[in-house]
Amino acid sequence: MWIRVNQQHIKTNDYAALISELVEPEFAKNSENPTACVPKCALLLERAVNVNQLPHFEQGWATVQDAHAQWSAELLGAENGETVLDACAAPGGKTTHILEKAPKAKVMALDIEESRLSRVRENLVRLGQIAQVICGDASKPEEWLEEGVLFDRILLDAPCSATGVIRRHPDIKWLRKEGDIAELATLQGEILKALWQRLKPNGILLYALARCYRKKIASKFNGFYKIHRMQNNLKSILTAKKC
Repeated sequence: MWIRVNQQHIKTNDYAALISELVEPEFAKNSENPTACVPKCALLLERAVNVNQLPHFEQGWATVQDAHAQWSAELLGAENGETVLDACAAPGGKTTHILEKAPKAKVMALDIEESRLSRVRENLVRLGQIAQVICGDASKPEEWLEEGVLFDRILLDAPCSATGVIRRHPDIKWLRKEGDIAELATLQGEILKALWQRLKPNGILLYALARCYRKKIASKFNGFYKIHRMQNNLKSILTAKKC
C-alpha cells in the first residue's frame, strides 16, 4: 500500500518513523533516497491498513495514492499564482497533490461524473485546500469554461482502461477488449485537441498515458504533435519514466 506524505506537514522519513512508533516497527519503507524510482513524498507500507490507523490522516498528513500516480503533480511542476486545470480529476489525488506543492495556485478540478466529484470535495476538505470543482466534459470546454480563459498548466490524466490499478484489481485485464482501447484512443485525441486550445503560450500540458497501451493511444498524440510542430507552436519533450 502506497501513501503520499504531505510535505507541508512532515517529511517522508519523519512520517515513516512516526508510523513505526505508533503503528508497528519497520511497517513503513522509506523511499526517500536518490536511487528510488518514486517521488520523495511516496511511502510504501508493508500491507494495506485502515486509513484511520495512519497518524494524523484526518488532518491531511497523508493520502493513499499509488507511487506512479504521484509523478503527475511532480512532473507538472505547478507554481504558486498559476492557473491549473486537472482534467478528469476524480477522485482528487492529483488535485490535492498539486495544491500540496503549490498551495497558492488557482486549481480547477474537472470530471464528467458528478457522483465522483464528491470524493474530490471530501479530499479537499480533509487536506484544508481550496479548488474550483467543476462537472463537465473535458472534450467540450466551451460548455463549462468562459471564452478566452487559459491555463498556465494542464494535467490530462485522460480516461483510460484502468490498467494502472491491475495490481489491486487483476480482473480488469480479462474484462477489457480491443475495441475499448480504440474508443479510448479516439476520446483521448478529442480531449487533447480541445484542451490544447485552452493552454497559455509557453504553458505546460502534461499528458499521462498508461504504458501498456502507449503504442495504440500514442498514435493519436503523434498525429497531434506533428500538426502543431509544423505550425511552430508546440515544443515538446517526450519522456517515459521506467521503474
